[in-house]
Amino acid sequence: MMLKVEPRKVDDKVFGEIFFAKIFPVQELLNKGIMKRTKYGLTLKKQFKQKILKKMVQLGYDEKIISNFKEREYLRVDMERLWIPIVCAICELFECKFMVKNNEVYVPEKVAVNIETLASAVYTWFLHVRRLIWKSENENIEFFGEYV
Repeated sequence: MMLKVEPRKVDDKVFGEIFFAKIFPVQELLNKGIMKRTKYGLTLKKQFKQKILKKMVQLGYDEKIISNFKEREYLRVDMERLWIPIVCAICELFECKFMVKNNEVYVPEKVAVNIETLASAVYTWFLHVRRLIWKSENENIEFFGEYV
């Protein structure tokens, strides 16, 4: 049986690595090669971003969306559109089946909670980075560290 997976909603006003680690399995994200630690905190690995890009192409996403994502123009990316390619990339890591139908993604019931949790972590990270970029541009806050 396949279940629909949806991103967990996390209040962006209280986001931080400490809070992130309380809801998401940071060690599993690190072990699976999805994220890595830097001196500034957690960041997505470039190789995993490439998996997301590959899935966007396979799913037939518009070239403008792909280009904005590839060029780190996250303020110009409709973040809701990232959910499905993120889930598909996570499924690829776990070598599990998935099905995309009517702009929704379904995974096998036995792995649904884990896939949803890991995909939500990546999705939440992108929302966090997007908010930081917006703040750095609109509130003259300096942005330290690399982001993918």
